[in-house]
Amino acid sequence: MSDRPPTPYQIAFLLYMKVPGAESMNRTEVEAAFDTLKTHPSRNLGHDYNLSGSWYQDRGLLFPHQYPEEREQFLDRSLRGYVRSKVIHNSAHLTKDKILAITRQFDAEDIYWHLDPGYKERFYQTLQQVHPDCCDGIPASSPKIAPNSPNQTSEVVRQQF
Repeated sequence: MSDRPPTPYQIAFLLYMKVPGAESMNRTEVEAAFDTLKTHPSRNLGHDYNLSGSWYQDRGLLFPHQYPEEREQFLDRSLRGYVRSKVIHNSAHLTKDKILAITRQFDAEDIYWHLDPGYKERFYQTLQQVHPDCCDGIPASSPKIAPNSPNQTSEVVRQQF
């Protein structure tokens, strides 16, 4: 039997798995819950065993203090993708440092700001104010003509005929 308390990572996982009473368990109870999850996944402890596959994807968002690196990676990918879905061919690159500067500003107000359904748009509006050159391209939904499109006539082709 261990006198050490359970780690925040262990408690976070059990909370995610919806194990009842996880936040008040001692180390021995946490270890027993883990053993049950591993050896008897069908035993009903009130947890949702199907959630374990999503744990690695969700843990950074739900437990940002315990998993800050996963959270930063997710926010970098999702916010960068959102900006690209809005505009393309900007005059400046959207770097990870620029993204993190804004997200850390939001974190100072509320570490869980990214759980708000409009978090991507809030980020984009702030980016437009702070780094307008990262948002000054053409709308991503604009029709584009491919370089070798039949609608374009190059000077070289005209000269050959």
